[in-house]
Amino acid sequence: MAVMRRCTFRSGWSVPRLAFAALVGAWLAPPSPARAQCDAPGILLFGMNIDPANPGGNPDAAALQALGARWVRIEYKHWLGYTFYDGAIASRRSAGIRVLLLVDYSSLATGKPRSDAGASEWTSYRAAFAAAVREIAAHYGDGVDAWEVWNEPDLFDPGSGYDPGIPAEQFGPFLVDAGAAIRTHSTRPLIVGGLASGDVGYYTRARTAAGGSLAYQGVGIHPYGQRAPDGWPDASWGFGDLSDLYDRYHAAAGLPLWVTELGTVDPVRQAEYLRNVYTLTRDSYLSRVPVVLWFCWSDAMVPPFGVLDAGGGRKASYDAYAALAPDWDPACGSPTPTDADGDGWSPPADCDDGNPGIHPGATEVCGNGVDEDCSGSDLACGPGGDATFEFVPAAPTTGATVTCRVTDDYPHGNVGLAPTGPSGLQPTTWGGVEDLGGHWRWTWTFPVPAAGLYTVRFTADPGASTLYGETTLWVAEPTNDADGDGSPVGEDCDDTDPEVRPGLIEVCDGKDNDCDGLTDETCGADADVGADADADADAADDAEAGAEADADAPADGPAGWVYVDDGCGCAVPGRAPHRGIWLSILALALAGGLLRRREDRSRRWRDREGEACTSARTGR
Repeated sequence: MAVMRRCTFRSGWSVPRLAFAALVGAWLAPPSPARAQCDAPGILLFGMNIDPANPGGNPDAAALQALGARWVRIEYKHWLGYTFYDGAIASRRSAGIRVLLLVDYSSLATGKPRSDAGASEWTSYRAAFAAAVREIAAHYGDGVDAWEVWNEPDLFDPGSGYDPGIPAEQFGPFLVDAGAAIRTHSTRPLIVGGLASGDVGYYTRARTAAGGSLAYQGVGIHPYGQRAPDGWPDASWGFGDLSDLYDRYHAAAGLPLWVTELGTVDPVRQAEYLRNVYTLTRDSYLSRVPVVLWFCWSDAMVPPFGVLDAGGGRKASYDAYAALAPDWDPACGSPTPTDADGDGWSPPADCDDGNPGIHPGATEVCGNGVDEDCSGSDLACGPGGDATFEFVPAAPTTGATVTCRVTDDYPHGNVGLAPTGPSGLQPTTWGGVEDLGGHWRWTWTFPVPAAGLYTVRFTADPGASTLYGETTLWVAEPTNDADGDGSPVGEDCDDTDPEVRPGLIEVCDGKDNDCDGLTDETCGADADVGADADADADAADDAEAGAEADADAPADGPAGWVYVDDGCGCAVPGRAPHRGIWLSILALALAGGLLRRREDRSRRWRDREGEACTSARTGR
């Protein structure tokens, strides 16, 4: 629900009103009882937004009947679950109140992307949403009277606390997938989620992205702040005329419009506004706008929109609603339905009122031919045991976080993953579900804090308790010296590179060879310091000396390596520097009288692994 709205539009769609009203009446036939006075369009027009999770927004069937409301709109919030909503829905339907069930961002655990998210993120979320909706529809089937898919998708405020927006080119496929998911289990009308911006082009762009048509039976709109009748109370009030909004949306959609939210922040004119909206719709638009659900029951939900104040007292708008809505006919339902088996459920919600073990919310036993939870059919036991597992990384080591993907060809609900290792059951983080076209893939991540064997169990229907697949994962300790250079983990600053470890000579290769925190600190340093002024002139002689030195290098050394002094009189391998650096080093050595005879240097190279070196390094 968004408070500020800017909605305008007009068309000229024309259909014989009485014929269309009869069609709408037949389409919205109630579940029980099927009496003409209960089906009349003028009666079914009146609805109310309620919130069963809010004590102040949870009127019982008798209170709704007293007001004259024939519809309630309920948002399915995943954290409350079926046990909560089963009673909230069944108690109203048993009394003849119809239920429009809203499925939206609150209906699944996966967080909604920001409205400015990229296409790939929306694709992943669309699959997760469709899977969640399929599960909800499998539970309720035709146990609700209509489905609304999403809420205010055309409002965009990325980064804020309320950002329900979905780009139009993403919302079209979104509606297709969610609608198909519901249709697998329910024949009830599908309503496009309430549009609130007044931008008719948003709907047409979404429909184009869906392939040019949508298999929906209505389009929800939220025309907050629209004047009714035209110009009321003056041109400065609100954002436009309600008749203009009705006309333009209906011309664009060609479908009945459901006002799934409507209200005003003007407390002084609230009652008059409510009366005007219902009067205009009933007298001039009933064939095109069959349902108007006022927002909302009580200020305890969202002030100041309620027909009751926060304390439950009646406001003038309550009396206006009750005066307009036809009186409740007892034949349309009873506030005290029967419960013959005493299980807390009554027909039609209770599909077997002679068996207390059968009612909505009861534990379903798969494959026994009994519909314990009144979902419309017995639960198939599923394939069982043929789920496939994928782990990333495939061979984890201690301390890693593992991503597990489970794939199966059955659209399980209430799925769970239980990885158990040497330190017990590990916590998992849900990563969503993907519809792969005939296969489904669920993703979790979990830590592996200890080495050893992990047993990973995939469970599902009906309460994440039935085993559908099990496998094992071996977790190893990290190696102590992955690159084999003699320097263990914790000392080696790069245990993947044998040319990097403490004690090596730093050379100009872009690495911190000696692990002192500095990279190539000697590169280019002192290249000309102490050099003879005629060094450049003697370059040819120096180059010859360098070439002879290279020729004396051991034949078994790695290509491009030479042996250099490690400071203790022993030779260690090091990269051959650039020739210019060799010239500078030779010049420095000559200037300081440090150039040794090549014979002595060769002897040290040959003896580099000798006892003298060992003694010097160990201190013995």
